[in-house]
Order: sequence, then structure tokens, then C-alpha cells
Amino acid sequence: MATPTDLDPVLADLAQRLRAALDAADLPAADPDFERPRDPDHGDWATAMALRLAKPAKKNPREIAQAVVDALELPDAVSSVEIAGPGFLNFRFSDSYWHDVVGRVLDADGEWGRTQTADPEKVNVEFVSANPTGPLHAGAGRWAATGDAIAELLAAVGHDVEREYYVNDAGEQVRLFGETVALVHAGKELGEDHYKGDYVTQVASEIAAEHGAEVFHGPVGAADTATPDLAGGGAGHDHDGDLVLDDDAVPGTDEPSVDPNTAAALGALAVEAMRGHIEQSLEDMGVHFDVWFSERQRLHETGAIEDTIADLRERGVTREADGALFLLTSEHGDDKDRVLVRSDGRPTYFAADCAYMRDKWSRADRLYYLLGADHHGYVARLKAAAACLGIRPRRSRSGSGNWSTCCVVASPSACPSVPASSSRSRRSSRRWGSTSLGTTSSVSRWTRPWTSTSTRSPSSRPRTPSTTCSTPTPGSPR
Repeated sequence: MATPTDLDPVLADLAQRLRAALDAADLPAADPDFERPRDPDHGDWATAMALRLAKPAKKNPREIAQAVVDALELPDAVSSVEIAGPGFLNFRFSDSYWHDVVGRVLDADGEWGRTQTADPEKVNVEFVSANPTGPLHAGAGRWAATGDAIAELLAAVGHDVEREYYVNDAGEQVRLFGETVALVHAGKELGEDHYKGDYVTQVASEIAAEHGAEVFHGPVGAADTATPDLAGGGAGHDHDGDLVLDDDAVPGTDEPSVDPNTAAALGALAVEAMRGHIEQSLEDMGVHFDVWFSERQRLHETGAIEDTIADLRERGVTREADGALFLLTSEHGDDKDRVLVRSDGRPTYFAADCAYMRDKWSRADRLYYLLGADHHGYVARLKAAAACLGIRPRRSRSGSGNWSTCCVVASPSACPSVPASSSRSRRSSRRWGSTSLGTTSSVSRWTRPWTSTSTRSPSSRPRTPSTTCSTPTPGSPR
């Protein structure tokens, strides 16, 4: 970690002069370790080096402090030094120093204050991750600002930071979005469950302009066709029009529909068009993402979910009951074991979450996720999933092994038109399972030492990485 002397050349010069004064006074060597006085009246910077030297020098701290002051040649930027209390040395800086600081900040052109940590890591920060079935709302903008600030702070101290957006482009919501676009293009009335908004018309027009009207061809009308089985689960809608989350998705509705294959194909095109609008909105804010992670392409089409389930089986952290496969999350702090594979053989959304965690873990030393308050209860199961995958927490200074976290505010519910329940984020609280800062979201991370049970290749370098993880509502954060 950088010290004040690493960042300020005047402090670095003063520190060197203090070392020279110790030598001239025939005192043991010591670093000043400058600190800001709690009371500004005590000066701009202070050091307790005289108190630390009392024992090795076998002298009174104030006597040591006086000897240092007598031998010290102050730089021009320091106007005075005084001995305070039992032996503190308090320094006051001149006006010219502060003028010089302003000049140095301007000359650095945005690089001022940046430093290089002694242990740089590959850090992945996943944030916003709003559903790609609608535009971003004000709450997502708060998430964007918060996540980007976290990433920027990590980069400022020398970490290699990757900003990632998880694109939830698999599941029933994609088919429903495609069906909505098809009905709008055909001028048909939308059902209660379909997506509403002028943006749907815009997306339909963009698809027609880029791909031609033939992509909309297909039987449009009242259909009693079951929703195609998408292993990711995702979200469906029940017959009362209420959104059904993740693994409780209802396989069909009696609303006006479109041929399922046509709807799925249009849904993929609509999602990509909407993702482009989302990306542009974020770029307009000055927020750039390095990775747009496609759930469909990276998890479903590659077999990553099946590979993760096989990995968990091999680790011996699963059990079978009633024809379903469960992950033993209750052994790691969760309130119950979680279903990985349903009794009909379909993986759950939680299985996709585990696969995503495993994928990210193979690419970074530390993972940050932005969590929404509506998924506060999801933290325990993800923490447990990490343990099942061999991702262990980094020990705290007390040796307790508590999960280390950091948290920030990014609340979509602060916007009256956006209910908290619309948040798609699976993130929460200042510490795992604890209360957040009186807000609706936070950032959590976890780290672990290298273990032989990691999913990484044995040839990978030792690492001390970290992690933390929704239901589709248009434009809602993940």
C-alpha cells in the first residue's frame, strides 16, 4: 500500500531530512510514518517517531524529539515544526506548498494520486448487468456510476481491472421479448405479459431495417404453444400476469403469441439491439465495459453449466433427492440445499450462477459484484456455492476467516417510478448477510488463497482471488 511519502515529493524529502537528523543526533534509524493530526490546529502532518524510539534509544521521547528538531533542516515548503504532548512532532506547511500541490495535480493530467500496489491483481468488477429487454433507468445509472468508481479506484492503486456486464440473454424472457417485437411489428395488440414501451417499436424497426421483414414471418395469433425449454430457466409469466422468477417459470401463457422458434430468433436479435442501446447509454455516461458476457453463448452453448455440475459432483458436494440434484449449500451457511438439476433433468438458474462464478474465477484473482437489495437473501447461497467450488475466503487480520467485503450505495428504488422489487441484482450488504448502509444495495467481494482443489489449471500462478450474484424486468440491474 502506498504511503504519503510515496505520493508527495515534499513529504518524501522531509522524511529523508528526518532520517539525516536522527543520524546527526546519534539516534537509532526510523521512518517517520507521517499521519494527519486529528485536530487541524496541531498542524498539517505529524510523526510519532520519537515515541517509537524511546525504548531502543533509552531516552525520554520529548528529549529525542528535541534532539531531532535541533538537527533538522526544514525544507522551504515546511514553515514550522513543534514538539507536542509526550513527543509528537507536528509540521505546518507553507502556502507555497499548497500552491505547488495544485500545480502538480494539473501537470499530472489525471494521473495524480495514482500509485502501484506491491501485489497487483487481476480484478473483475461486474456491475449494472441490467436485463437486455429494456432501456436503462435512473437506478441503473446509479449502479453504473458506483461500479465504475470502484473499478477506477482499484485501477488507481495498480490493479489490472476488467469491467464486466453480464448479459442475461437466455431463458423465457428472450422468447417473450421476441414475441413482443413480432406482435408490435405486425400491428397486433399486446397481451398483459408482453413488454410495453416505445422502445419496442424502435427495436422492431431496427431489426426490419437491418435484417429485412422476412425475419418476422411466422404464424401470429392466439397460440397455445408451450414455451421452448431453455435450460437457463430465466423468467416466465404466470396466468395472472405476474412475473415468475428464475426456476419457477411457467412454460406457457394463453396470451396472443408467435411461433416459438420465430419468437426465439427475434428475441436474440432484439436483445442484441437493446444491448447496443444500453452500451451507448453507458458510454454517454463515460462508463466503458471491457467484457459483455453472454449467458447464452458463454454458459449454455459451451456446455459450461454441465461441466460445472460435473465438477461439483466430483467434489462430493451434491446429493440426490426426489429425482433432483442438490448442492450442499446448507453445509456452508445457507438456510437449505439448493437445486442444481430439476427432477425433469433441466438445470436451474442457480446452476448457471455457479457456472458463471466458475468461469469468472478462471479469469481473475478477485471478483466484485454489485448487489441489489431485493437479492439480499441470495448472498448466503452464493457464498456457499463459492465454498463448494473450492473458492475459500481470505483470512482476516484476526484470523477468523470472515469474508472480507466492501460496500457502496446504488439504489434504483430512490427513483419513485422504479420499485425496489424491479432490481435484477443479486447483490447485497456490507458484510455477507449483514445489513447494508441503510441503502438498497452494496458491493461484496471475497478472496481465497490458492488451493489444489481450484478449477484453475495447475500451471496457473498462485493467486489470492475474491466473489459475490435475477429475474427479468426491463432495464433492471442484475
